Amino acid sequence: MSTYKAVTSTGAKDSPAVGRGKVALGYSKDGHQKSLDKVQEMEENLPKTCKVDFPNHNILNHFTLNIQPEDGFWSGGKFKFSVEVPEEYNIVPPNVTCDTRIWHPNIGESGEVCLSLLRQNSIDSLGWAPTRKLKDVVWGLNSLFSIISNLSAMIHSTR
Repeated sequence: MSTYKAVTSTGAKDSPAVGRGKVALGYSKDGHQKSLDKVQEMEENLPKTCKVDFPNHNILNHFTLNIQPEDGFWSGGKFKFSVEVPEEYNIVPPNVTCDTRIWHPNIGESGEVCLSLLRQNSIDSLGWAPTRKLKDVVWGLNSLFSIISNLSAMIHSTR
């Protein structure tokens, strides 16, 4: 599989300067560059409960998202997600898995995430669209821990 690499506004590839200057997420293959969302834009629009880490600052198509909710049922927890941006992005959504073992109605035992904006096709018409950005994915994942603020009350009220 090909990798995405840092591409500066001057076109220099393999720049380790993520977060410095204008670094965009770009795909380079045979001289062809596919424009992707700017990593800088995603980082500037992070919720305060989220942190993005790049295991390799030269490869921007794989990163981890750490979410630490401040309120609600999962308050104080630390949840790590792996995000893989495919070559076909932004036509297809990023691949996201939860690396933290958790009981959550939208996260399966093996880490698969059920979130409509990560689906290529969605019944509710809120699925992936080429106009969506990586920051939308981050905010969507963060919402998994903020929308359900009192899960135990919901569970006990159905009995």
